[in-house]
Amino acid sequence: MNNEKIWLTPKEAGDLIDMTSRNVTNLIRDGKIKAERDESGRFHIQKSEFYRVFPRALDSEIERNLKKMPPENTASKLLEEKNNHLMELIKEKAKQIDFLKEQLDNFNQEKSKMLDAISIHARLLEYKQKSTTPSVIEGNPPKKGKWSKIFSKD
Repeated sequence: MNNEKIWLTPKEAGDLIDMTSRNVTNLIRDGKIKAERDESGRFHIQKSEFYRVFPRALDSEIERNLKKMPPENTASKLLEEKNNHLMELIKEKAKQIDFLKEQLDNFNQEKSKMLDAISIHARLLEYKQKSTTPSVIEGNPPKKGKWSKIFSKD
């Protein structure tokens, strides 16, 4: 198993991209990088998130690690690091897909409820229109009111 840590502090992230920790913290506060706070209030950035935002930093870190390794393991370690990074990205995307599917299901349920409500209201309006319009039954003219009897020309 890989004993490498999966979280970066703003200082470590800044060192990887030649920025100060203050600049990295500002990027977090601006919403450009997702990070979590620990109990003491310090930010911690997941490596996969950091490399998603700064993909070139992954290449430079791999190059630095390759220089530290013996030459016989470099190719396999390089592939292993890239594979781990890609697996983390896949896990994140799967979580996002599940969340979006839930949202879509919720919206579809709301949509069907709204369509049901609209059809009920439409039927209610049709019923009210039918009941308020006077219908003339064949052979029986509508009754005349008091004023129409007085002012009619019949």
